[in-house]
Amino acid sequence: MLQSLVMHILFLGSKPTDRHLEVLINESVNNGHKVTVISNPISCIFTPFMSIDTIHVHSWKSTIILRLVMPFIKSTTTIWTISNLPEFSNANIQSLFQRFILFIASKFTTICTPSRMVQYRLLALYSVKSEYIPDGYTVPILPDIRPAVFGLRKEQYGIVFAENADQLKQISKTTKSLLLKKKLVLFSDRTYSGFKSINLPLTSRGAQSLVRQAAFIICADPAYSSLALLAMDAGRNVIATTDPLHEELFGTTAQYYQKNDSTQLRYLLQGTLKNRTLNTAAQVRAKNHFQWDKITQEYMRVYRHSPIVLVPFDSIIPRNSFQTAE
Repeated sequence: MLQSLVMHILFLGSKPTDRHLEVLINESVNNGHKVTVISNPISCIFTPFMSIDTIHVHSWKSTIILRLVMPFIKSTTTIWTISNLPEFSNANIQSLFQRFILFIASKFTTICTPSRMVQYRLLALYSVKSEYIPDGYTVPILPDIRPAVFGLRKEQYGIVFAENADQLKQISKTTKSLLLKKKLVLFSDRTYSGFKSINLPLTSRGAQSLVRQAAFIICADPAYSSLALLAMDAGRNVIATTDPLHEELFGTTAQYYQKNDSTQLRYLLQGTLKNRTLNTAAQVRAKNHFQWDKITQEYMRVYRHSPIVLVPFDSIIPRNSFQTAE
């Protein structure tokens, strides 16, 4: 177990009524730590005058103000949790934001994110490394668009991430052999036999809403990894090919098949869709996976800036190949 070291933890930028923050505060207090919560971003200017061991900031406004006063803060571990990232269609604005976020992130001890999708985007777009510590499955900032807008019903369709004609033919043939009543959806401007094509940008609210409400996701092409991560965060049933990138991103979240193995794909689809127990596998995994005693232990580790890591939450690598915290 981690050493019992009492800390004074300051939470900045989130309201005490926030469900995730409330649980983290309670767990920290139960572990004997002193906790202070400041939700007003302007109050961040007083942090240099406080005796704090760890500062955990949760909002963009508080983060910006805290970054400005950081030169006056001594010997304090600083943690920034990034729950979401803005999206830009203009390349120049994107470039400016990259410089901005790198400037802010450079002085933080650790960057955390509760979403694999945000972690992926931080690294791919802004070269910012972050630690994945899930606060349970993420929810969208805006309400999901109903599938009925696109001629679909919630959880009565599956989304396929693939462009290769042979893979599409294999998936279509496999699902037809099962006599499934659920439609197969592609995000594409082209039409394919056996699929309903919907021409939506992958970063659009419509595409993300459909992913969050699908019955299952088949990932046959790692090029769609960023959107497929949203399916994982939403607790969807993910069936993916044994591509190294899929295995790295999804870990134990997904069920895997060899890309040319129609028999295994058929077995996974049949089990996922027709067996009530397997159909709720993602939700059951979430309940067992995101337990706050585990999550709090991970936060305590980054609060102390400990170099010893716990077993990754979603690792498919055997546990005995990792070093556990002591």
